[in-house]
Amino acid sequence: MFNKPIKKSLRFQHYQVGVVLGIAIALVLLTFALLADGREYLGVDGTALGWITRIVILLVAAGAVFAAYSNGRGRAYEFKNNTLVITDNGFGVTEHTKIISLTPQSISSISVEQSMLKKMIDVGTVVISVDGVSSPATYRIEDIDYPDEFLAELNKYLHSAPVK
Repeated sequence: MFNKPIKKSLRFQHYQVGVVLGIAIALVLLTFALLADGREYLGVDGTALGWITRIVILLVAAGAVFAAYSNGRGRAYEFKNNTLVITDNGFGVTEHTKIISLTPQSISSISVEQSMLKKMIDVGTVVISVDGVSSPATYRIEDIDYPDEFLAELNKYLHSAPVK
């Protein structure tokens, strides 16, 4: 398990996109309904201003759905030879890479964070606190499937690693 990439949960991402898409559709429909009756209730001419407003609302809704879809897709996690490699990618280009040494001596704590929704779909964030040479640091492996199983495997791996 620790020599391959750790994938982010697609189930949680699908829930996020679904909620944002539902809100976007409701907003678009509400805007169209209000502007259709705008002459009677608002005293607004529904031609030019109405169409500009509709286009802006559609663009904002499409942008929100795209942002929900692309949220966190560019981050990859991988364990290789006692190190955690965190890579941030943006539009096909590697923007930032962190390499963290994980040995039983360097890790001060490991835990799992889950909201109520994430517990229901068994998705969570593994939080690893490391005692670094210069200062302590905390790293988060966010929105992965079955975080408790991952935590158990990580503990097993760390406790079986030879002490240097």
